[in-house]
Amino acid sequence: MRHFLTDSVVLTRTIFEVAASAGVPPEPLLACVGLTAAQLADPETRVPAWRHIRLLNEAVRLTGDDYLGLHAGASLKMNTPHVQHYLFFNSPNLREGILRSRRYNRLLSTAGRLLVEETGKQVMLGLATFIPLPAMPRQAAEWGLAMVAGMVLHAAPAGFHFQEAHFQHREPKGCDRQVYEEILGCPVHFGRRGPRLFFDSRWMDEPCINHNPALLPVLEQLAEQQLSRVFPDDLAEAVRGEIKHSLVLEAPTINALGARLGMHPRTLQRRLVEQGTSYKDILDGVRQDIAESLLREPKLSIADMSFLLGYAEVGAFYRAFRRWHGTTPADYREHIAHSAGAEGGAAPPG
Repeated sequence: MRHFLTDSVVLTRTIFEVAASAGVPPEPLLACVGLTAAQLADPETRVPAWRHIRLLNEAVRLTGDDYLGLHAGASLKMNTPHVQHYLFFNSPNLREGILRSRRYNRLLSTAGRLLVEETGKQVMLGLATFIPLPAMPRQAAEWGLAMVAGMVLHAAPAGFHFQEAHFQHREPKGCDRQVYEEILGCPVHFGRRGPRLFFDSRWMDEPCINHNPALLPVLEQLAEQQLSRVFPDDLAEAVRGEIKHSLVLEAPTINALGARLGMHPRTLQRRLVEQGTSYKDILDGVRQDIAESLLREPKLSIADMSFLLGYAEVGAFYRAFRRWHGTTPADYREHIAHSAGAEGGAAPPG
């Protein structure tokens, strides 16, 4: 499976840039990751994800920088912006920026996924990998979390800060916590479930400082074009279409989808993972899109809506909707109705 899990070369370059600043020539790192200089310069290049683990370790050895993963991750927002990041920066608020980042994450990596959990007054942003490893290696975990932190910090309004960061690996020997706190902007804890970042949920609906409503649709069109180009045989889009077609009263099972698409359910799951997604994530996204449309129908009850979306009970729909938007379906609908009557009404929450 690991052969099909790839990262954009945009990520690879961050490691080369930090190594170059330490005086390391590119040749030994190119040999390590199996690339030519021309491939490194080509923005369309995809790199097998497992090679980045090896590359990070080699770069640490050559530079002597034990925090190279952190430094490389932090350099992404400054030196190598990507359409996914521009989408985040130009979103109306952090909530929508995070949702867009998840939708287009495959452009940067099919090996990892962004986790988002909003519980009470706290939001967790985390990373998970599809690479079959017992735990994410230290340098890779720090590299990835520094990227996420930089993306959010670059877009967030003044005063925003993370509350804490968690890593699964043990505290490095001779650890300088100040390095972590300068890059992540918060205290760090080791030996926890991670990599994860936490912040106050009140920031989710605060406006992004670079929001550009005119540029946003242009960027989304560009991202969709890139998805079509990078993943021409887009199984995820086919699954999304099948779910939309049949999501009335009951969500189609993975077995039913496999039968319609002519493949074994395990093969379907594996190929979706290779594209950086899953049946569960696609179903969740389709339900969210349809729910937002249904809430514009004032005569449709929340209970009926839940039934149409294939939820077994209304409470499950409420929990899912709060996860998507941080509010209830009823409050979201009320906001839509209020905004519709206002000149240039504000966008719905979330």
